[in-house]
Amino acid sequence: MGWQWVAGCGPDASPYFRIFNPATQAEKFDPEALYRHRWLAEGQAKPSPEALQFYEAAPLSWDLSPEDAVPAPLVGLKEGREKALEAYEVVRSG
Repeated sequence: MGWQWVAGCGPDASPYFRIFNPATQAEKFDPEALYRHRWLAEGQAKPSPEALQFYEAAPLSWDLSPEDAVPAPLVGLKEGREKALEAYEVVRSG
């Protein structure tokens, strides 16, 4: 039920500033990158069969390939956190 923690809608008290950081979580809980190597094909010379299943399931119109380079983030983690905190503050004070 980790999705509830990320969404902030679980039964525990959720502070407004809880913002999921996938990079920190990966470093903390997958330091050897075993999970990421199993499930993410991008950036790997020989992706696992499980990682390749994503490309079999994705619509062909998306034109995705496991040989594609890892895309650059659309929003940096620090910038995204700051924007989320600003939005939460607007809702909280509004």
